[in-house]
Amino acid sequence: MGTGISGGKFPRHVLPILKYSWKRGERLQGLLCETEQMKLTRLLCLLLALAFWDSQASAQDEYELSYLLIRQSDHRVLEAQEPDKLRIPASTLKIVTAAAALENLGADHTFATSCGISGNVRRGRLKGDLILRGEADPELSQNDLRDLARQIWATGLRRVEGDLVVDEGPYAGSPYGVGWAWDDAGEEYSPEISSLAVDHGLITLEAKSSPAWLDFEPSEVASIRIVPGWEGAQVRGMLPLQLAAPRSALRTGEQFRQHLRFFGIRVLGEVRLQGREQKALDTTVAVHRSRPLIELLREALKISDNLAMELLSRSVGSVVPSVLRDEQLRIVDGSGLSRYNLISTRQLTSVLLKNEELQEILPAPGQGTLAKRFLWDKETTIRAKTGSMSNVSALTGYLFCGTPKECVFAIMINGHLGSTADRKDIEDRLMRSWVKRYETGEPYKEGSEESVLLGPSMQR
Repeated sequence: MGTGISGGKFPRHVLPILKYSWKRGERLQGLLCETEQMKLTRLLCLLLALAFWDSQASAQDEYELSYLLIRQSDHRVLEAQEPDKLRIPASTLKIVTAAAALENLGADHTFATSCGISGNVRRGRLKGDLILRGEADPELSQNDLRDLARQIWATGLRRVEGDLVVDEGPYAGSPYGVGWAWDDAGEEYSPEISSLAVDHGLITLEAKSSPAWLDFEPSEVASIRIVPGWEGAQVRGMLPLQLAAPRSALRTGEQFRQHLRFFGIRVLGEVRLQGREQKALDTTVAVHRSRPLIELLREALKISDNLAMELLSRSVGSVVPSVLRDEQLRIVDGSGLSRYNLISTRQLTSVLLKNEELQEILPAPGQGTLAKRFLWDKETTIRAKTGSMSNVSALTGYLFCGTPKECVFAIMINGHLGSTADRKDIEDRLMRSWVKRYETGEPYKEGSEESVLLGPSMQR
């Protein structure tokens, strides 16, 4: 359990109270002749201020802290605090998803987005439907759609007399994860989970040319609301630069129709979603393949791409890495957005120890979500994945990379009522203290800020 006293700093909110208490004592000095009475009054004022400080610290600064630092060469535990306690991991869960994908699919695996026809083609006319089918490519872009349209044009097809059918493929499911906050829908970090989400499922908005499905109204209170079952979005306050659009697969189909039109291919029917049963393709006429899985993961872990990790989780059947056991944790999504997820720091570090290839694809200081963190690490010996949501922060990865001292670590903070910056500061101080102790060999002074924060080490 961490407290506001752990860092050894005197809280700023107490200083005005002490100042008031001391001035109160000075006022009483003119009224009381006896020096002992004056001292006693000041002492009582000071005790009242400290009592207020303690009550505020208990109400605002208490939190649950778990961490584990393990040397990779011999698996010796160097530092630990409640390493088996199950906590909410936020986006550090993405390393679990990455490990499962690598184990089950392989680093070179790619995903196909394809176009096929159902029917006969004569003289450039298709008497049937054109089908756009996704798989699990999280990087599908407008350029990729344009290339698919170009491939279709190269076959000589110029007219589709049926519909343009949008098929989300074998991993279609609920547009949002289990336990996701409903009021996150529409935010950039919470797009619909769709294998046909283009440009990460985001649409760039402009005030002068907002789409018809967007209900925008300026107001003092900013909010984004996606109503289940409704095709539009309600935005209040300032118009965001980007929005996670509802029904993203259908919108991708509409955009693809425009690319087809650019190449002179007309679709006479409507753009519609495929039903539950996949429609058989008589012929595949265009295919786009994603980058290899290892490269998809490198980018997804760097920017903490929730859509990518959800698609990858579905592609492996939501299984966990072989080193973990389902009955010893709870994992309900692939990105870590759900607060239903529960995992321990020991389980996170076991994934890192078992899947050493993760080290090469985790971001280093100055990159991605570590863009402004650990910049004091000049040798780039840290590779880590961050995690953050309201009252939760986490960090897991590798320390002293490429040296005989190489370690894996995991830190999780739950129930912290302070700011995100405060939670990150706790993690940063832990990391600095570990570097001081295990890399530079500097003496670890009892009573220092780091030692108070860490508490006694647990050696194994």
